[in-house]
Amino acid sequence: MKKILATNKFSAVANLFTKKIALRKKQRANVTVNRFGMIVLDKKIHGKRHRLSSGEKANPLRLLWYRYYADELFMSHYNERFLIESYEQTTFAVYGYKILTNTHMNRNIFTQKDWERKFEVLCRTFGSMQLSHIKASDILIWQNQTNLQAKTIINYRSVLNIVFKFAVYDGIMPHNPLSVVPAPKRLLHTKRDRNACTAYNRSTSKHYSVCCI
Repeated sequence: MKKILATNKFSAVANLFTKKIALRKKQRANVTVNRFGMIVLDKKIHGKRHRLSSGEKANPLRLLWYRYYADELFMSHYNERFLIESYEQTTFAVYGYKILTNTHMNRNIFTQKDWERKFEVLCRTFGSMQLSHIKASDILIWQNQTNLQAKTIINYRSVLNIVFKFAVYDGIMPHNPLSVVPAPKRLLHTKRDRNACTAYNRSTSKHYSVCCI
């Protein structure tokens, strides 16, 4: 019975918004849903197209709300992001610090401190760069030129990934540049690795000196 009442209530609200939306024939802001399920507002300002993430997950009722108040909500997000603080000019250091701070509950205190140290090191390379300008080639150059071991680089990539992932969700970056840069392969530095390699060579009667480093 409760489910029926809830369904009827939702249908009534949906019908009301649908009728009101139909009356707004001159609606200029478009409302879409990106591949992450987030509501995106799309509109041209001064001849330049802007796609702004609402930061909210899409559901039927919320979509109706956004479509009815699309222009008002778009301008609210636009003013917040471009007039108060331009997201297009947000640097890796500023945005990354905000993300690490606001997601600290997902990590224990030791991991958080470790990530903060790694983030400080990454800021030496990417800190002053605008997020929207960071490319896959920049990350590839950093990986090739750093003196860190492969395992350490992979750990640093985890910090980069969370910053870039949220930047994509927020509409600051079109895609995660880290996704197209392969992680470095770990070298066989440990005794266990070398023993496993030697055993494999013996079993196949092949001895590759390049395998056991």
